[in-house]
Amino acid sequence: MVIEDKWALKIVAFLHDPPDKPFGIGGHRERANELMNIALGRDPSEDEIRRVEEADRIASAADRVDFPADSEAYWYKETAFLTHPLSGRLLDPGKITDVNTSATHRAAKEALQRLIQDIPELRCRYLRLWRLLPEILADEYPKVGTLFGMLPADTRQPDHPLLQHLSITAAIATALPHPALLVFSIGPVQSFIAAARRTQDLWMGSWLLSFLAWTAMETIAESYGPDAVIFPSLRRQPLCDLWLHSQGVIPDKDKPHPEKLALASLPNKFVALLPASEAEQAAQRAEEAVQDKWHKFADEVRVAIEQKIPRPGNAWEKLWQAQIDTQLEIYWSIFPWPGEGKTLSKEQAEDVRKLFSSLALEPESFRVAYEHYVKSGKYRPNWGTTYSLLYTLADRAFNARKNLRDFVTTEEKGEKCTLCGQRAVVHGKDTSRIGVHEFWSDLAEKLDKHIIKAEGRERLCAVCTVKRLVQQKILADRFSLKRGFPSTS
Repeated sequence: MVIEDKWALKIVAFLHDPPDKPFGIGGHRERANELMNIALGRDPSEDEIRRVEEADRIASAADRVDFPADSEAYWYKETAFLTHPLSGRLLDPGKITDVNTSATHRAAKEALQRLIQDIPELRCRYLRLWRLLPEILADEYPKVGTLFGMLPADTRQPDHPLLQHLSITAAIATALPHPALLVFSIGPVQSFIAAARRTQDLWMGSWLLSFLAWTAMETIAESYGPDAVIFPSLRRQPLCDLWLHSQGVIPDKDKPHPEKLALASLPNKFVALLPASEAEQAAQRAEEAVQDKWHKFADEVRVAIEQKIPRPGNAWEKLWQAQIDTQLEIYWSIFPWPGEGKTLSKEQAEDVRKLFSSLALEPESFRVAYEHYVKSGKYRPNWGTTYSLLYTLADRAFNARKNLRDFVTTEEKGEKCTLCGQRAVVHGKDTSRIGVHEFWSDLAEKLDKHIIKAEGRERLCAVCTVKRLVQQKILADRFSLKRGFPSTS
């Protein structure tokens, strides 16, 4: 599939249900086709419709229970409440029983026109749709307002928003005909964060892992769209929004505030949905991007130190590089969905069940639900019906890979880092105890006050030096991360 077709297919998938579908299921296909025509500048092709319909069936089966065909729910004709998923607190969204789909459809068309105005490239059009459609639509039709982002995908079981369903459908559409799950993680986590004497050290450990995780996710988003990262959700994530701003998607007024960028808001592990034939290359690109970014941060910190003190000699650089090279633990695995080449959706689902049953005991709750779907569900089982099994298999494959640790033997001679206690202290030409203390005492005097404790009382390895200095020397300028923390030591 050529790159332009990929983004056109995503647009069709994202608009296959109009954003006001919950207010009027009747006629929703016609409304969706109008929106597709506006977004694409043409009608969707038969092949695009066919692929999106298949993706929609898979996404629907993964998202929700397959209710019988004759079951209905008219939630919008009664008093509707939003329920907080943790506290159970109710929020009355106001009277929405008299919302007219003619009015909401006009608003949707106006919102689309605003989003694609002067944007000829389909990739940028899709990114704007994915990120900004609910906000622009809320502005066009304030009677519903921000509720557009929370309207249910299925009115009979309003436990997940339509926006989420559209995003997953877009990801599946471009992963077909043979999808795969990529599970990717960056570590170490506990030892990297716990090596701290100040709250700033704790913050930087968490922030660096979050940022490096985003660096990997960014390579996926660049090639396949942010919807391809199915966990965590990247919508409204500050680092993702900063990237979208750099792509010309988000206007300057909505650029993330430095306070939001300072949050370590992303986990060290993510799951992406990709074409199986491209997943390995995508994972390799993500790993290379993480290593490149980590080494770039480390190199910039090292250069900043060398500008403060005379070049410490070859031993300094060799030790520095060895510790930086062996710090990150990056693991990933790819799980292609069973059933490649099968044309019937039920055969694909059965292949998943066969593989799972050959490796583990199928959960009784899944077996009962699956048999019920076969007997009385509206649709035949498909890959989406077995998503819980697919994810379990993918995660177990990842854990098996992670347990095969990549052990690297390193020799750490001399005095140990006062922060982590694991790695050797970086030093100048004089490797004696007195020489190491003098090196760090001299460096502490020439750095900004309180960055390193005076008189050689703090002596750090390369990794902990990066954690301590990267914020003041690099990130303060690049991301405006200038937050100060009280000392805890």
